[in-house]
Amino acid sequence: MTVGSASGARLAAAAQSVGRWLGSWAVLESLVMRREAGDDTATDGEHVNALALELAGSAEADGSWNGSVLVTSESLHLLADLGVAAVEAGRAGSTWLSARMTEAAEDAAGCRPELHVLGLCVHGRGGFIEAGPAEGRGFGRELSTGGQFGTARSACFGVSCHALGSVLRWGVGAPAERWVESLARVLPFLDPSSSPDVDLASYACAVSALATGESEAGRAAAADGARQLASLQRGDGSWPGVDVFHVLWALLGAAGSGAAAAGASIARAADLLASQLGADGSWGRQTGPARTLTGWRALRYAAARAGAGPAGEAR
Repeated sequence: MTVGSASGARLAAAAQSVGRWLGSWAVLESLVMRREAGDDTATDGEHVNALALELAGSAEADGSWNGSVLVTSESLHLLADLGVAAVEAGRAGSTWLSARMTEAAEDAAGCRPELHVLGLCVHGRGGFIEAGPAEGRGFGRELSTGGQFGTARSACFGVSCHALGSVLRWGVGAPAERWVESLARVLPFLDPSSSPDVDLASYACAVSALATGESEAGRAAAADGARQLASLQRGDGSWPGVDVFHVLWALLGAAGSGAAAAGASIARAADLLASQLGADGSWGRQTGPARTLTGWRALRYAAARAGAGPAGEAR
């Protein structure tokens, strides 16, 4: 057995252990995992539909969830992951989010017309979606992916990108395509290691959003973003000041859209996760099902890259 195949076998075994642990929980992520692995049971489809209808049924009449951009975006991502026919709720939520993607005025401090048209002004760096009625003037600072934003401006940019990605997954809204073009232009000018407006958590959200759509410019920018994330990765596979599961969530999406630099970075982080895995197949209950699903996907992807089993779904 070669070194590569030995490493792949270790990663595959870790993925199986995580799968057993996550599969023991009656949560949506468990159903998603079994479907991606091809291990779904005869009753899983019924459970998926029932849970999706329950989630769709909790939406407000205006299409949002709780009048919140963040909660609506999270709900749309989850419905898309389930791969079910909750099309009406998905489109209504996407339409609500698209309507909140604003074309900001050009007279704000720090904004000049020539920069605004390129998406390089304070608006492009500081977020492009209005908070929902339930959020007031600000957004929450944490995502289910594990991303935690360090500042209010970083949260605005990160949540904007997270919402953009959810809208793109449902294929609704012309504003989303325009913001993909703007985001693709602005990303090369952002330095997540030093910017006061964009930290690593929000930068990863931008990479994920750009990798989601069909835009060639967006995917090219996502590939550049994946290289930037890889360059900031520590030797042990982690990233400074940001949750490893959150960055992996973004890199798995980038890898699925063809970003070559994402593969080696995912493999390094997967090695770290395998070394930290508990005997029960978890990283502790505090990790939660969404981050555990990301970890399982990363281990499975890295195992396949090392020649030991099929790759997990990119998203």
